[in-house]
Amino acid sequence: MALAYAEKGLKEQEQGRDRQEYISNALVIIEEAKKIDNNNSEVYRIEAYVNEIKPDYSQALVLYDKAIEIDDKNIFAYAGKGHTERMLGMLEESVDNFNKAAKLDTDKNYVFIYTNLCSLEYSRGNSEIAFENCKIVTDKKDIDPVFQSNAHQTMAIILMRNNDIVQAENNLLKAKTLTPNDPNLFITLSKLNIFEKKYSESEVNAKRAIEFSPTSANAYLALAHALYMEEKFSESIMNAEKGVSLVKDDVSLLNPSKPVVERDLNYSIANCYREMGNIEKQEEFEEKAKNLLNNNK
Repeated sequence: MALAYAEKGLKEQEQGRDRQEYISNALVIIEEAKKIDNNNSEVYRIEAYVNEIKPDYSQALVLYDKAIEIDDKNIFAYAGKGHTERMLGMLEESVDNFNKAAKLDTDKNYVFIYTNLCSLEYSRGNSEIAFENCKIVTDKKDIDPVFQSNAHQTMAIILMRNNDIVQAENNLLKAKTLTPNDPNLFITLSKLNIFEKKYSESEVNAKRAIEFSPTSANAYLALAHALYMEEKFSESIMNAEKGVSLVKDDVSLLNPSKPVVERDLNYSIANCYREMGNIEKQEEFEEKAKNLLNNNK
């Protein structure tokens, strides 16, 4: 019951609505569960998950550790701790805990572990390991299509960076059949179009991403890039500025990613002003971008 309330709270958060009522109800039920069994690993694991959604990441980590202390074979506790660490930008610790979960998952039943390792290892620059974990997900049958789509998208980004555009496109087409309304898919398609020098298509796909997620700063960054390549500099600046205004409250961005996205948006604006011959404005936004980069080190 507590888990159901937590999931409902998460859905409310994703829709921009207040989640606190559901979180409070979940915590009340957890206290009742503790009265029945105060030494149950799953009780503390679910309490940790509720605190993760709350969000109180410090308390979530304490509770995940408590769950692991009671049962060091609790796969979900290791994965939950890894996810919380990912939210905090603790990538090495996150990978370590997801790998602990993977070691316990001998039959590879819990695909979300490998979905996370897929994107985490890519974030750390370990493209080969990321690809291997992505493939575990894409090779599975009858699983959550969102997990498979995310894995295909990460594989596509890796393939793009290796200049394998054809295979990257194949992965994105597979992702599109799985999650045709996923805004991140259209952001990745927009990036692929840039590689292909299909700038008008890149603009269309970025706008599709915005249609599906009007509060996505990354979608506006993709559109700003497409418009820049089309030499629509004023439009590019306008959309990059819109992206900057969204970063703070963008729930699709992990907190450690927010300064990076805001930095890239400011560099995008600076590049447009450079092409327009406005050196003063170019330097102003380059300085903003550099400050964000320095503050994120």
